[in-house]
Amino acid sequence: MTRNLYLAFLFTMLVTSLLAFEAESLDPTGEGTVSVAKSGVAFDTSPLSGPWPKCTGGTLQACTDIIAAEAPDVTVLVLHPGEGATREYNIFRVIVHVDENDIVTNVPNRG
Repeated sequence: MTRNLYLAFLFTMLVTSLLAFEAESLDPTGEGTVSVAKSGVAFDTSPLSGPWPKCTGGTLQACTDIIAAEAPDVTVLVLHPGEGATREYNIFRVIVHVDENDIVTNVPNRG
């Protein structure tokens, strides 16, 4: 039993060290904008763009152009009146609500 606990501890320390080393190698500037999730996947934690209040009242095309220029990493989900979306949060998705004339009615934001 003690041997198994010791081996589990050593394995945990090894994985933690490897993840920390990977994060350092991904962030050579040392600015702290790279983080490693529990899954071991590195991701950028620098401030994300959005919301986009300048889109409200504008056309859908103009809004998607603005979002694409500021956040090329996202997928734009357009919701027309009466349509719903999943409730799970996704930072790589921007939800844009439009009216029947494709005019943006709410401030688009990540989610």
